[in-house]
Amino acid sequence: MSEITNTGMSSGPWRQATLPVSLGGLGIRRTEEVVLPAFLASLHSVQQLVLTILPEADLHGEANLALSKWSLLSTAEPPVPELRRQQKAWDMPLLKEIHEQLVSTGSDNDKARLLAVSDKNLGSWLHALPSSSLGNLLDNNALRISIGLRLDAKLCRPHVCRCGTSVDEFSQHGLSCKFSGGRHSRHSALKESLKRALITAQIPVVLEPPGVFRKDKRRPDGMTRVPWKNGKELVWDVTFVDIQALTNFAMSTAKAGSAADAAKKRKITKYEDIGSQSEFCSVGLETLGPWGPSATALFEAVGRKMAEVTGEPRSFQFFKQRVSIDIQRDVKKGKSV
Repeated sequence: MSEITNTGMSSGPWRQATLPVSLGGLGIRRTEEVVLPAFLASLHSVQQLVLTILPEADLHGEANLALSKWSLLSTAEPPVPELRRQQKAWDMPLLKEIHEQLVSTGSDNDKARLLAVSDKNLGSWLHALPSSSLGNLLDNNALRISIGLRLDAKLCRPHVCRCGTSVDEFSQHGLSCKFSGGRHSRHSALKESLKRALITAQIPVVLEPPGVFRKDKRRPDGMTRVPWKNGKELVWDVTFVDIQALTNFAMSTAKAGSAADAAKKRKITKYEDIGSQSEFCSVGLETLGPWGPSATALFEAVGRKMAEVTGEPRSFQFFKQRVSIDIQRDVKKGKSV
């Protein structure tokens, strides 16, 4: 794994990598951790058939022995009888135990990162088809950095950034450095992705609409040309925040997406004059991937409209993957690695 990703993999990052994507890992499972849930699910699936063929078979003894071993690994109750045929029902409690152990034994930085990368939207880029024709292919360096940030693997040699801050081997500083080079391109990429999604949903839009200003004469990122809700046009503005920044760190250790939500509230205050005339949405996102509540609500609404127009029920999933890839691709440009 370390050779494939070209990152320094110690026991901590490798342990996280064995978790499923939904729990912040890469889904590269360990055989010894899959064996017991798979056996229990298979045993309960074929139990009736085996007893029909071999009535004298002692499957209850085998099931009780396996269940006792499972109970030693998990504090959760065994699945209800209706779910015991599903491997996931046996597997997830064990995986959650591992995830909670990583969170509880890690530093505050680890806790904030693990909560962020366990967000349901962050791992979408790992589910995308890596096709250059679809714009979903990350180059080698972008993939290396994305995996390194997700797992907290070593990415570079310790050095001093040009802003004067010491950068450690995990290179988290690049996400919040004032000289970071990825902000503008990341912002532009997301604006374009949202614009394309709205156009796919047959909603015409204009980026940086002329004649729409806030008090300091700055324009929002985009506006629909037709009413979005309650007879008002949708106006949106994107904001990115870093969970490792000092102003966001405390809230990020409590809940994933809280830094993006706080940034959304600040943005709403800045656009309060525009918000009274239109349906304003502050699209708050975090550099490691979690979405704020308003961004989630907007993206889900756009996804539903895309599905209605195109007839493709996976439209929202494809849109999530695109947004996630945009973030991963452009985070690379802000890293000093």
